[in-house]
Amino acid sequence: MVLLLKSMPARLLGSLPGREIVRWALILSLLLATKISWIIAIGLLTWGIVAFFFAARVGYKPWVGWPLAVAGLLGIQYVLVTPSFVRQHDVEGHRQYVDYLAKEKKLPDVKQGWETWQPPLYYLIASVWRYSFSSIPQQDSFRSVQFLSAVLYIATIALALIAFHAVGISDSEAFSALGALALVPGHLFFAARINNDVVLPILGTGFLLAIAGFLKFGEKRWLMAVAVLLVGLLTVKGSSLAVAGASVALIFLAESRRSGWSSAWRQLYWTTLPTGLWLLYWWSRNAAQTGDPLYVNADLPNELLINTPVWQRLFSLNPAAFLSENFYYDDSIKSSYSMALATSLLYGEYTMGGYGFRCAGLLRWACLAALAILALGVFTPPRKGMRSVWLTCLCLAVAQSTITLAYAVKFPYACNQNMRFFAQAFSAYAVLFGFGVGHLWFRFRWYGRGLLLVFCGIALTGLVDFYLRLLF
Repeated sequence: MVLLLKSMPARLLGSLPGREIVRWALILSLLLATKISWIIAIGLLTWGIVAFFFAARVGYKPWVGWPLAVAGLLGIQYVLVTPSFVRQHDVEGHRQYVDYLAKEKKLPDVKQGWETWQPPLYYLIASVWRYSFSSIPQQDSFRSVQFLSAVLYIATIALALIAFHAVGISDSEAFSALGALALVPGHLFFAARINNDVVLPILGTGFLLAIAGFLKFGEKRWLMAVAVLLVGLLTVKGSSLAVAGASVALIFLAESRRSGWSSAWRQLYWTTLPTGLWLLYWWSRNAAQTGDPLYVNADLPNELLINTPVWQRLFSLNPAAFLSENFYYDDSIKSSYSMALATSLLYGEYTMGGYGFRCAGLLRWACLAALAILALGVFTPPRKGMRSVWLTCLCLAVAQSTITLAYAVKFPYACNQNMRFFAQAFSAYAVLFGFGVGHLWFRFRWYGRGLLLVFCGIALTGLVDFYLRLLF
């Protein structure tokens, strides 16, 4: 690795991206000693160079590319060490859906399998992707589908970098938001998952860009992107209906104030027409086969049923249980909706005590601190010029939170208290977290900056311990 650096032009290493490249190479050198092969190290070095120059090309300082560089490292390493039946969710049902499409070339009946009630876009993409790599010898044909998930995870960070700059998010805010999006373990778990959830973060990121772009600039071309992404979200997962409805209402109100009611109704019609046609088809199909246009397969085993009263579960805060060595399905966690969500941010729905994490306490404390910073971004108005972006993020976050909460109340099973249900709004939450960091850094001056430095030290210590033991 050192020889590779010496072979680079001095002019490159003296540039701003060059300094980031040197730091990146030093990190890879430490991993190379015992953790990764030379081929992977060279590939990741190349990826880091691309990430830093990409950030600079977009318009940010090169160091804003760090989350993208790290996402490449984490995503590739995670998919390499994660077999196709590890940390999955209802994987057999999703595999059967893809297999059926590949074999029969038509949609399965709604009740034919465990997951066949889901909209088909992800399964179509997965079947085509798997076929494209079918000539490569594999012990499991779905191994290539896992790499599709890793590509989507990394691409989400890259698209978010473009989106954040397009709507005017500052370097420090973008770095914080991208860092949250790339480093949260619950999102990394998507990088090897065979599941329709994996498409939602990148679609949600594009959706955030399109809506915020329209609110900020008022150009009609953004509405074309909204129309396409609305269809994309709803052909992946029906729960996207919440963010779709809330965002359309926000666009309608903005257009009515800008151009009048007549223009607002006209734009609403053309923006939602493709989505309306899709929903008419999909709901009619569901009704014809099940009698329920909004059919959901929620037939889960009784051992997953939560017997805690609804209001107690929703409003119970038990940080002591979270800060101890409890995981997702432990009674003290699943009886508190908020603590179950926080646990799933770090460990998903999996019991991971066997990894021997040494800094698990620090990681859990950092998670609570990050949620406090997120709350600051949610409830504090942003700096001048960012109101449209802030409102867009609030709209997406509140809408997805509402439908997720309603689903958890209607179907009170432990598996339904998971952060994966917020996937459409991952980027929105990340931006709100970035705004919270910005408030601490710029509004609270040295006091806030001191708190941020302490938070970063604790969070990075916990994350480094977590990922070294999980991935290497």
